[in-house]
Amino acid sequence: MSAKPLNQYWENKVSFINLVFLEIKDVYKYRKVVETMVSSTLKTRYKRSVFGIAWSMLGPLINYTVIGFLFSLTAKFQVKNFFIYAFSGAVIYNYISTALSLSVSSLVGNESYIKKIYLPKSVYILSSILMESVNFLLSTIALFLIAWAFGALQFDLSMLFLPFSVFLTFLACFGAGLILSIAGVFFRDLLHVVPILLQSIFFLTPVFYPISAIPEKFHQYLVYNPFYIYIQLFREPIYSGKLPPTNFILSAMGISLVLMIAGLFVLKKFDNRVVFKL
Repeated sequence: MSAKPLNQYWENKVSFINLVFLEIKDVYKYRKVVETMVSSTLKTRYKRSVFGIAWSMLGPLINYTVIGFLFSLTAKFQVKNFFIYAFSGAVIYNYISTALSLSVSSLVGNESYIKKIYLPKSVYILSSILMESVNFLLSTIALFLIAWAFGALQFDLSMLFLPFSVFLTFLACFGAGLILSIAGVFFRDLLHVVPILLQSIFFLTPVFYPISAIPEKFHQYLVYNPFYIYIQLFREPIYSGKLPPTNFILSAMGISLVLMIAGLFVLKKFDNRVVFKL
């Protein structure tokens, strides 16, 4: 490689890193806007509701109770503390699924704001995922309450790993959300395709059924399902009282890092073209 292309390569790399830091700086600068967007959306969603934001806890609790009850009656497999197993997997899957679904429409849905005022594009994606993070937190509290009521919750040192597993999941959602939000602007069909695809992946992922329900020859392919990896990171400390497998932790770290880098790259590459496609 000659000196000129090599220098150009490093210049482009440094330029991208500078753009990333500028984006992070901009998001921090507008952090109050993010807080306002999240709080106002939550207030609007539960306006004039008797239970208010508590529905974020009651809704999943009712849904997963019904589904878990039906699965426990009809499924051929037996799982100890099935409700806790299923609920812990469903909570984290629902978080990822909803965060991605909201992200794909976050720029299109805020078209009027984007065309009138300047805000970093990532603010819209971040506010959507943070809003769902609040719902996820309340659902997790409901999970712990149910587990405690059933006497199935054991506070172990492995519980200390949960914040890290949630942080990795958040980074992955944010990185993927950046890519999907840009893609949603250029390909509007994704606004309909992504929710359908996520619903299909739900049934392909061991959320309400154990891995033993899948033929053993297919077990090796589960490591290629990132949803299953993040589910195990969250479920293992709660359900089994132990840390997730090391290869799952390393895989999640790698996926989150790659998605964040790819997401920021796509955002900065198409940032100036978004407003013309809206």
